[in-house]
Amino acid sequence: MMNKQKNPEAAVSAESVTGRKKQSFFQQSSRLFIGLIVFPTLLCWICYILFLNVHFTLRSLETQQLGLQNQLEQTENTMKGINDGIVHMLESNSEMTYYLNGLYDGPDMVYTIMKNIRPLWDSIGSCYPAVSEFHIYTDADVMLFETFRDVDSLPLSDTERENLYGSLFREILWKVDTSADGYPIFSSYQKVYNQSYSQCIGYLEICYNSGFFQNMSEVLRDMLYDSHAGYFCVYDGKEIYRSSDTAQEAVKIPEEDGVRLFWQSDTYCNALTLNGCNLRIIFTGKLFPTIFHSSDTFPILMISLLILLLLFCFFCFFKVIRRLSEKIYAFSSFLDKSAEGNLKEYQLSSEEKFAEIDTLVRSYNDLVHKNRILNERMMHMEALTQEARYQALQSQIHPHFIYGTLETIRMLAMANQDMDTASMIYSLSSLMRQSVEITSHASTLEKELSIVQDYMDIQQIRFSGALRYDVNADSSLLDLKLPPFTLQPIVENAIVYGISQTLDPGEILIRISRQVKGNTVCISISNTGNPMEPERLREVNSLLAGLTVPEAIRTQGNGIALNNILKRLQFLYPDRIDMKIEAEDIWTRVIIMIQETA
Repeated sequence: MMNKQKNPEAAVSAESVTGRKKQSFFQQSSRLFIGLIVFPTLLCWICYILFLNVHFTLRSLETQQLGLQNQLEQTENTMKGINDGIVHMLESNSEMTYYLNGLYDGPDMVYTIMKNIRPLWDSIGSCYPAVSEFHIYTDADVMLFETFRDVDSLPLSDTERENLYGSLFREILWKVDTSADGYPIFSSYQKVYNQSYSQCIGYLEICYNSGFFQNMSEVLRDMLYDSHAGYFCVYDGKEIYRSSDTAQEAVKIPEEDGVRLFWQSDTYCNALTLNGCNLRIIFTGKLFPTIFHSSDTFPILMISLLILLLLFCFFCFFKVIRRLSEKIYAFSSFLDKSAEGNLKEYQLSSEEKFAEIDTLVRSYNDLVHKNRILNERMMHMEALTQEARYQALQSQIHPHFIYGTLETIRMLAMANQDMDTASMIYSLSSLMRQSVEITSHASTLEKELSIVQDYMDIQQIRFSGALRYDVNADSSLLDLKLPPFTLQPIVENAIVYGISQTLDPGEILIRISRQVKGNTVCISISNTGNPMEPERLREVNSLLAGLTVPEAIRTQGNGIALNNILKRLQFLYPDRIDMKIEAEDIWTRVIIMIQETA
C-alpha cells in the first residue's frame, strides 16, 4: 500500500485556525458597546448639534430679517410723514403761495413776506430736526430769499429732472448722496401746488442731515443677534458706505432681499431695501456664533458632559458584563465536565442577581429532569415494544385459522342453499380482515364506504328488509384521507341507539359533498329511530366542542365513541375539524366538517 503524504501547508493552515485566540464574551461585548453605542451616540450628538446650529441660525436670521424690514418700513413712513408735513405747512401759507404765483407787487410785499415766511421756516426747522435744509425751486422773476432758487439750478440729472417734472400729485423722488464724513444723506424732491391744487408753483427739495442715517442704522443694529455684525450700503449698484467694524470679506450683493448663507466663508447677510430711494442696506457677520451668542462655551460644555456620562455608563456596563461573563464561563465549564448520558443539575447560588443566568440554569435543570424521566420512559417503552413484537408474532397464527373456519362455514351454507347465511359470513369475514389490517396509516373515503357496505349487508339480513340504506358521495372525494374505521362506528351507533330502539322500519342516509364556500368537505350520516334527549344532545356536543372532559360523560350512549373518532380526525387534520350532532323529529344527524388545505 502507498502511504499518503500529509500536506504541510494544510497542516500549518489548520494550526493557525485552531491556534487563533478566541475572544471572551466580555471582550466581544466591549467591542460591540464601543462600536454600536459609544461612537454612534457621539456621532449622532455632533450631528444633532450641527443640525440645531443650522436650524437655529436660519430661524434667528429669518426673525432678524422680519424685524429689520418692519423697522425699515417705520423709517420710510417717518420720512414720508416729514415730507407731507412740510409740504402741507408750505401749501397752507397763503403769502408763500401768492409770492410764488407773483401776485405780490405792492410796496407791502417785502414786509408781508418777512412777517409770515421767515417764522414758517423757523417752525419747520424746530418741528423736524432731521431736516438740515430745504429749498423751493421756482421760475418766479423775483427771488427775495436764499431759500427760493431758480428751477434751472436743480441738482438733478436730466433723467431725474424729467422724472420730477412728470411726477404725480404727492409723488416723492429720492436721491442719496454722501456727506463729508462719509455717511449717506437723503434728499427728496416733489411738486408744490397752490391752495386750490390747480397749478404747480414750485419744486420742494428737503435735505436730511447725516445724523438721521446714523440714528436709523443704530436702531437697526440694536435689533441684530450678532453684536459683532457690520453693514454696508449700496446705491444704484455701487457701494457708497461700509461700517468701520465690517471685517468680513466682500460678500456678493444678493439680487433680492432676504437671508443669504455663505457656508464656505462662514458668513451670512440680511439684505434690505429702502423703497423709493433704491438704497440697499446689507448686514453681514459670522454664521455660527449666532446660535450661541450668549455663551460660546455652551456646545463644548454639553459635549463634555455627554462624554463624561458615556464614560460612566461605559464603566458600569463593563462591570456588569464582566460579572455576567464570569457566571456564564462557570456554567459552561460545568457543562464541559458533565459526563455524556449522566447529566447532573447545576447548583445555583441563592444570591444570584442576574435574571438571565437564573433563567438559563433553571431551564437547564428542567431539561435534565425531563431527560431523566424521558430515559425512564424509553426503557419502559423498549420493554413494551419487545412484548408487543412477541404478541404480534403470536397473533399472526390466529387470523388464518379464523378465516379458514369462516370460509368452511360459508361453503357449507352454500351447499345447503342458504345464500343469506353465506352472504352474511362473507361480509363478516371481510369486516374482520379490515379490522385486523388496521394500521397507523390513513385510509381513504372509498375504503371506508366499502367497510360500511359490508356492515350494512349484515344488518339488512338481520332486519329482513326493514332497514333502508342510501349513500350519495361526490366521486371527486373518494381519495379523501380518513382514519381507519371512521364511518362504520357512526353507522353502528345509528343502528344500536336509534333504529333498533323502535319497531318502525329504519333508514340511514350518508351524504358526502364539497362546499365551494370555504373549501370544506361535509360528511353527514342521518338515521331515523329513537331521537336523542335534548339534555343528552347538549352533553355530547359539549364534549365534541372541547368544553367537557370525557370523564364527565355518562357511560351509556355514543359520546365516547364519537369523541374517539374526533380525536383521530384531529391528528390527521389539526385545527381543521368540526363535529356535532343534530336532532329533529325522528332524525338524528352526525355532521363532520373537514377544512381542506388551500
